[in-house]
Amino acid sequence: MATKEEVFQRILDRVQQKLAGRVVVCSLCGQTNWQLEPTFANVPTQPMPGALGFGGQALPMVALICSNCGNTLFLNLKLLGFRDEEWESLRITDA
Repeated sequence: MATKEEVFQRILDRVQQKLAGRVVVCSLCGQTNWQLEPTFANVPTQPMPGALGFGGQALPMVALICSNCGNTLFLNLKLLGFRDEEWESLRITDA
């Protein structure tokens, strides 16, 4: 387990690695200032359109938010390269 700062620094490092020096321009306001929301989001998935279910699978996400207008991009942690066996290392300690 790690501190919140350590966990989100690891995530930010992965985002920067994926960007490879490219600048993300907000599609709404054109600004380039973003912040990583220091919480996790889960987007539930359903087996078919219109299906409503609880307790199923979810996509593990973090939110990248435009500091100017609030436009929010959700980034999938798995596609950022965090494998299932790494989930425990993303657990945040209370201290």
